[in-house]
Amino acid sequence: MIAIIDYGIGGLGLYKMIRKDFPKLPLIYFSDSGEIPYGKLSKRALRARIEKVFAFLENEGADKIIVACHSASSVVKDSDKNTVGLRSQTVKAVTKRKPKSVGIIGGGRTIRSGFYKRELNKVGIKTSQRVAQPLSILVERGEVEGILVEEAVKKIMKPLDHCDSILLACTHYPVLSGVFKKYTNAKLIDPVKELYDSIYKDLVKMKTRGKTKFITTGDANLMQIAAKTAFHIRIAKPFSVTF
Repeated sequence: MIAIIDYGIGGLGLYKMIRKDFPKLPLIYFSDSGEIPYGKLSKRALRARIEKVFAFLENEGADKIIVACHSASSVVKDSDKNTVGLRSQTVKAVTKRKPKSVGIIGGGRTIRSGFYKRELNKVGIKTSQRVAQPLSILVERGEVEGILVEEAVKKIMKPLDHCDSILLACTHYPVLSGVFKKYTNAKLIDPVKELYDSIYKDLVKMKTRGKTKFITTGDANLMQIAAKTAFHIRIAKPFSVTF
């Protein structure tokens, strides 16, 4: 069984890709939106939280865990068995396109860590960064259009006018691509496809069949509404858990 982790509904982009090619694969989608936002936790506190989530999902029957969250991926270790994070795939997604300059937008932890900036600078790609935390908050509420979204995107994108590409370093942002394109001519880079490609062979090998179990530590009703509004998918009502 495959488990997908995100703080909220951003990982549903990956879920849609998997479901398109593997409609009968058993999945667990775990949203930790009832906890303190990952970007506000210290590295030690975030690692402790992720370890608890890993243990919970393994107890639920997960054989492979995909961390579809940039903040959470920052504390994934090489020693975490059968676990895949977004970081290496994100760097690969950008470098294979060979841009001259990239604007990196992401949550507070992602931007403050400077990880993508350092890795891209190493290969000669110029970078600029912007914290875009308000966007994930809006998407979590199911707000993907309207004046609040327009104003937030415009403010975040204005200082990145000089960039020829924009790295969407948060899984929530791709659903706002239409709005981004109103305020930039830069190419948008969504690393989730790279993540999907990296696990595709493993998915093909899986022979078990089942459905998706949605689990959240947050508001189950809001998750259903936001999933339909932002990602245009109807999901079964999530199981609510606390631990």
